[in-house]
Amino acid sequence: MGGCCGSQGIATSPSGAYAHSPLTRGQSKGPTRKSGNRSAPEGPHLDQGTSSPKPSPGKSGNRPAPDPKLIKAKSEGKKEKQSDQHTRPANTAKEGSSKDHSKALSAAKSIDDFELMSVLGTGQFGCVKLARHKMSGAACAMKLCHSGRGHQIDKGGAVYESLAGKLLPKIDHRCVIRTYTTFWGGDQIYTCMELADGGDLEKHLRCAGKFSNEEARFYTAQVSLGLDAIHKLGVVLHDLKPDNCLLTKDGQVKLIDFGLAGLAQAGNRKSCTTFGGSPAYMAPEIHDKQPHDGQCDWWSVGVMLWEMLVGSRPNFDDDWNAGTYPSVIGGSAKDLLKALLVEDPSHRISARGGGSAVTQHKFFSGLSMSALAKGSVRPPRAAAGRSALGNAGGKQSGFQAATNAAGGGTRRFTIGESSTTEGIKCTKRREEMKGTVANRKIDVVFEQARKRRSAPGK
Repeated sequence: MGGCCGSQGIATSPSGAYAHSPLTRGQSKGPTRKSGNRSAPEGPHLDQGTSSPKPSPGKSGNRPAPDPKLIKAKSEGKKEKQSDQHTRPANTAKEGSSKDHSKALSAAKSIDDFELMSVLGTGQFGCVKLARHKMSGAACAMKLCHSGRGHQIDKGGAVYESLAGKLLPKIDHRCVIRTYTTFWGGDQIYTCMELADGGDLEKHLRCAGKFSNEEARFYTAQVSLGLDAIHKLGVVLHDLKPDNCLLTKDGQVKLIDFGLAGLAQAGNRKSCTTFGGSPAYMAPEIHDKQPHDGQCDWWSVGVMLWEMLVGSRPNFDDDWNAGTYPSVIGGSAKDLLKALLVEDPSHRISARGGGSAVTQHKFFSGLSMSALAKGSVRPPRAAAGRSALGNAGGKQSGFQAATNAAGGGTRRFTIGESSTTEGIKCTKRREEMKGTVANRKIDVVFEQARKRRSAPGK
């Protein structure tokens, strides 16, 4: 929400079913059965429609040999089950229970259906609060924006906080925060969203100073997958930055904050005329207030990738050249940055194939995008410990645990200031660069953009 970095909930998916093979008949250790066990007919596997008499207890030695085919099927079933346990996301089982409340949350029409709790985060245009749906008891994140900030109303009278608001409930992707519903409430616009409890990338980046190549690759890949998903619906995010990338309790990235989102027509590079965002991450065409499309978001991806690898944003000159690349940026990362940080949006790598062109770059070699989209790739910063939403033993409900976390409970990720020398230097540089674009005051950058627009031939 224009800089809001409140915590919001987990994307959910039904838990996968484990494969079980039927018990092989005639494999009991003896004729005697324990009390309470379900009785099953014994004997050879017969064709459908035939029956087999139950052997007498005293003649257990006359049982026929077990069918080798059934033994093989049982063995393969065990292997498949063990394989599922390694590849299946750790939080799938918990997510299934959260998924059950999506219909109830989507059907909510008034703030009276919710109980507002602690403030999770604040931004320039409002705040995000922890909320409880009274009917289902589900925990969610409730975004509050003042109606005077600007809003959209469709023909049916439904209200949205941005032009793209009507499309947000249709976005169901693991790397994008789930929006359930939006409604009026006095002078406020309320947006009900899922809850993510791992903090945002900005806080983790401040704590670490900078990320390793592996971490930067993982987060950039998930951001790219999320962007590609919303771009396919014609949504332009406009405000992509580390603050608007939340992490779940297991370290998966979720794109948030569609308050400045706009719409673009497929195949039309100048169909979006919505302007806004954070100046340090805004593309040159946004600074110049030129009609654009989703290519502006890919410029922001380049700035974020540079910042994650180096610890500070690139220092662009008046022609939007990044200058000398630090030695910490490897060859493949440098190649991707040069393909993203191009002043002309039509020459960026994403203009020649969208998100697929970005995710297929050699920088992401060795990282399965299909597995990443399913959440089956272990995040590089995942750590042991209890998250804000429930625990492994299930002794707390999701809402109780979320409430405890909002009041200062434990988190899976430790968020604080870096204590290393390099981390302190990076944090200091990041603080000094706030309110600037490439070490220049924001008003100076905007003035230069106005001069470029008014120059002959523009």
